[in-house]
Amino acid sequence: MRYVAALIAALIVVSTGVMTTSNAQVQMEASKLQALTTMSVEFVIETTFLPKVMRLRYDDDKTGILREIEALDADVRNLFWLSYLQEETPSGEMHRFFTTVAEQRKNTAAVKRLLIEQGQKETDEIVRDLGESSMNSDPSRHADAVAEALSEARLARQAETFRAAGALAARDAEADFSALDTVFGSKSDLQSAIAAYVERTPTLTRWVESARAGIDEEDRLHYLTGKLYSMDEVEIERLPKPLKQIFVVNYFNAEMLNGGVHQFFFNPSGQYAPEVAAALREIGLEAHADAVQRGIDMFSKPYPKDARRRRALRFGHEWGEWDDRLSALTGDVDDGEITPALISLAKRENLLPR
Repeated sequence: MRYVAALIAALIVVSTGVMTTSNAQVQMEASKLQALTTMSVEFVIETTFLPKVMRLRYDDDKTGILREIEALDADVRNLFWLSYLQEETPSGEMHRFFTTVAEQRKNTAAVKRLLIEQGQKETDEIVRDLGESSMNSDPSRHADAVAEALSEARLARQAETFRAAGALAARDAEADFSALDTVFGSKSDLQSAIAAYVERTPTLTRWVESARAGIDEEDRLHYLTGKLYSMDEVEIERLPKPLKQIFVVNYFNAEMLNGGVHQFFFNPSGQYAPEVAAALREIGLEAHADAVQRGIDMFSKPYPKDARRRRALRFGHEWGEWDDRLSALTGDVDDGEITPALISLAKRENLLPR
């Protein structure tokens, strides 16, 4: 009996161990799914503020948008200016906030020389328009508001470094800013600092949740597909069917909208053509699926999924009648129906980010 009891105890241990591992795997998968379907604070902030950032950049008369920003709650206003700083320094080099106009002046001078070499007339008017455009969108005009926001967010080091970079740029826009950029920190450092500011400020945590509810379905889908695109091919192949369908159909749609069906098949994206056709059919876009299938049928059988092989077989020549036929398929799929269908799929499968 002792041996039986010991055997049962051993089986219980083994069984418990297996169950624990299984549960851990389930939890890990649930964690990944949550990351895909829960919009990050950073995304909510960027998406919500982007229209205001664009108006501040491109409106000829900025009185209205500046009045709207000034009317925001103080913490939300600070958050806007921090987000604006991020948008205007996409490379993560803080000093470019102050040197944009100087860099554009150099580019404008190069454009003028090129126009003169090409025999263009009225170059002065073109150059003047370019200069006015760059001055109007110069982010450094709002440097004081950004510096104050950094201070109010208790980012003292960044505020001091930001002001120092502004002072240096005023003296010499071509100076070496590398030391100041390093002290200020990287783009990810600023993102982390902003996230910490939101987390410790109740007004902002409430604002983020309110803003989250206001993000439209297309932006939510964009968040999901952005997360999917960041995965490697092995991870993509392991996706559950609905997520894989969203990935391949959106990949097709992006390539098609950028350069037509011809581009989709020419680029590595073409490896997914059979899956795209099947997914389009399953989500109710029969005509779109038929068009992709006609594209597939224009290649040899079996369909060459490898991009280099497709190019060698069909794209290694000057553009001709075959290319015209492949390109013409764009008209059968470019009707704005794909994105709404993907949103419906994501909602049906409870995958549209929240």
